Amino acid sequence: MTPFRIIIAFLVVSLMGLALIPKLSVNLNPSEQTPEISLQFNVRNADPTQVEKLATAPLENILSQLRDLDELNSQSRYGSGNITMPYLIWSEALIKKIKPL
Repeated sequence: MTPFRIIIAFLVVSLMGLALIPKLSVNLNPSEQTPEISLQFNVRNADPTQVEKLATAPLENILSQLRDLDELNSQSRYGSGNITMPYLIWSEALIKKIKPL
Protein backbone atom coordinates (compact mmCIF):
# COMPACT_ATOMS: atom_id res chain seq x y z
CA MET A 1 0.00 0.00 0.00
CA THR A 2 1.17 3.46 -0.74
CA PRO A 3 1.33 6.14 1.93
CA PHE A 4 -1.45 8.04 0.14
CA ARG A 5 -3.86 5.08 0.45
CA ILE A 6 -3.00 4.65 4.13
CA ILE A 7 -3.76 8.33 4.81
CA ILE A 8 -7.07 8.13 2.90
CA ALA A 9 -8.07 4.94 4.76
CA PHE A 10 -7.23 6.62 8.09
CA LEU A 11 -9.32 9.68 7.19
CA VAL A 12 -12.29 7.54 6.13
CA VAL A 13 -12.22 5.51 9.36
CA SER A 14 -11.80 8.72 11.42
CA LEU A 15 -14.77 10.38 9.74
CA MET A 16 -16.91 7.29 10.32
CA GLY A 17 -15.93 7.36 14.00
CA LEU A 18 -16.76 11.04 14.32
CA ALA A 19 -20.12 10.49 12.62
CA LEU A 20 -21.00 7.74 15.14
CA ILE A 21 -20.09 9.73 18.30
CA PRO A 22 -23.56 11.31 18.69
CA LYS A 23 -25.13 7.84 18.61
CA LEU A 24 -23.16 6.69 21.67
CA SER A 25 -25.13 6.70 24.87
CA VAL A 26 -23.21 8.12 27.81
CA ASN A 27 -24.75 8.45 31.23
CA LEU A 28 -22.59 10.73 33.35
CA ASN A 29 -24.90 10.48 36.35
CA PRO A 30 -25.84 6.96 37.34
CA SER A 31 -29.58 6.57 37.54
CA GLU A 32 -29.47 4.52 40.69
CA GLN A 33 -27.32 4.38 43.80
CA THR A 34 -26.75 1.16 45.69
CA PRO A 35 -28.80 1.34 48.89
CA GLU A 36 -27.01 0.71 52.15
CA ILE A 37 -27.59 0.42 55.87
CA SER A 38 -25.18 2.19 58.17
CA LEU A 39 -24.78 1.50 61.89
CA GLN A 40 -23.01 4.10 64.01
CA PHE A 41 -22.06 3.53 67.62
CA ASN A 42 -20.12 5.19 70.44
CA VAL A 43 -17.81 3.69 73.07
CA ARG A 44 -16.80 6.36 75.58
CA ASN A 45 -13.10 6.95 76.28
CA ALA A 46 -11.97 4.09 74.04
CA ASP A 47 -9.15 4.03 71.55
CA PRO A 48 -9.72 2.41 68.11
CA THR A 49 -8.37 -0.96 69.30
CA GLN A 50 -10.85 -1.08 72.18
CA VAL A 51 -13.71 0.06 69.94
CA GLU A 52 -12.84 -2.76 67.54
CA LYS A 53 -12.72 -5.34 70.35
CA LEU A 54 -15.78 -4.18 72.32
CA ALA A 55 -18.20 -3.17 69.55
CA THR A 56 -17.09 -3.48 65.94
CA ALA A 57 -15.94 -7.12 65.92
CA PRO A 58 -18.99 -8.51 67.81
CA LEU A 59 -21.39 -6.59 65.57
CA GLU A 60 -19.53 -7.73 62.44
CA ASN A 61 -19.78 -11.35 63.60
CA ILE A 62 -23.54 -11.07 64.07
CA LEU A 63 -24.20 -9.14 60.86
CA SER A 64 -21.98 -11.36 58.71
CA GLN A 65 -24.39 -14.24 59.37
CA LEU A 66 -27.19 -12.50 57.45
CA ARG A 67 -28.10 -14.10 54.15
CA ASP A 68 -27.95 -12.02 50.96
CA LEU A 69 -25.27 -9.76 52.45
CA ASP A 70 -22.53 -9.28 49.88
CA GLU A 71 -20.24 -6.84 51.62
CA LEU A 72 -19.59 -5.42 55.08
CA ASN A 73 -17.38 -2.36 55.69
CA SER A 74 -16.38 -1.15 59.14
CA GLN A 75 -14.33 1.61 60.66
CA SER A 76 -13.21 2.10 64.25
CA ARG A 77 -12.09 5.49 65.58
CA TYR A 78 -11.44 7.06 68.96
CA GLY A 79 -14.70 6.71 70.88
CA SER A 80 -16.85 5.61 67.94
CA GLY A 81 -17.22 3.38 64.94
CA ASN A 82 -19.51 2.54 62.08
CA ILE A 83 -20.49 -0.42 59.94
CA THR A 84 -21.87 -0.01 56.44
CA MET A 85 -23.67 -2.76 54.58
CA PRO A 86 -24.44 -2.21 50.90
CA TYR A 87 -27.30 -4.40 49.76
CA LEU A 88 -29.14 -5.21 46.59
CA ILE A 89 -32.38 -6.68 47.92
CA TRP A 90 -33.50 -6.45 51.52
CA SER A 91 -36.72 -8.11 52.50
CA GLU A 92 -38.96 -7.04 55.35
CA ALA A 93 -38.05 -10.22 57.21
CA LEU A 94 -34.35 -9.43 56.98
CA ILE A 95 -34.90 -5.89 58.28
CA LYS A 96 -36.91 -7.30 61.21
CA LYS A 97 -33.95 -9.57 62.07
CA ILE A 98 -31.69 -6.55 62.34
CA LYS A 99 -34.12 -4.42 64.37
CA PRO A 100 -33.60 -6.18 67.75
CA LEU A 101 -29.84 -5.60 67.56
